[in-house]
Amino acid sequence: MTIEDLDSDAVERYLAYRAERSRNRKRLGEAAELLPALRAVARDPASGQLRPTHAGILMFGLDPQLPLPQSEVVCIKYADPLGVRRYIDRKNLRGTLPELIDQASRFIAQYTRMGATIRGFYREDEPEYPHEALREALVNAVVHRDYSRRGETIRVLMFPDRVEVRSPGGLPPELTIDDVVGLRATSVPRNEVLAGFLRDIPGYMERVGSGIRFMVTEMREAGLPDPEFNDHRMAVIFPQLLF
Repeated sequence: MTIEDLDSDAVERYLAYRAERSRNRKRLGEAAELLPALRAVARDPASGQLRPTHAGILMFGLDPQLPLPQSEVVCIKYADPLGVRRYIDRKNLRGTLPELIDQASRFIAQYTRMGATIRGFYREDEPEYPHEALREALVNAVVHRDYSRRGETIRVLMFPDRVEVRSPGGLPPELTIDDVVGLRATSVPRNEVLAGFLRDIPGYMERVGSGIRFMVTEMREAGLPDPEFNDHRMAVIFPQLLF
């Protein structure tokens, strides 16, 4: 692939966000000069040409799933708790990482039921899951997954009694699920370059290092059990609110 396989509009939008957050906007320079420093492109040692890195493709590629098919996100809505019957809906999502997060968020919202509570004279709608907690799980999945594992994708599985967000790649050997859930471990993204890109775009990584705490807090405030974290299949499981 060449630098021509990057979406120039996506690059310009990112640079505009970055400029807004920068204290020294004049140092940002032109896109062609900045992308190597951001590690979105690198010089091919054989040809000397600038070529997109995996991070550059995932963030700005015109068709990221063409060279990296494992980067798609699969969303499935099942009719039964075991997922053995025919599914109700399935989407294989394609696009850049921000696009994948947004598309998966819309899929979850589409199949999230709404309940209601009457407070005084007013009705307040309440979703069966706190949407921001599930979106945080999606952001964590794309930042922390192992993109070297071909044939494996992030999966968002919606069952009648729970939602699971599964991400390829386990924890580093020095960490355990108890360390992560107990907030005893320093948050170190598997893909630091991707995390840096998403931090610069509003709405994706505002809660750096506190995503687990945020998910737990959101579930508790909704009156739900804490989300479960499964290292065997690297999943976050959100139990259902029963109406």
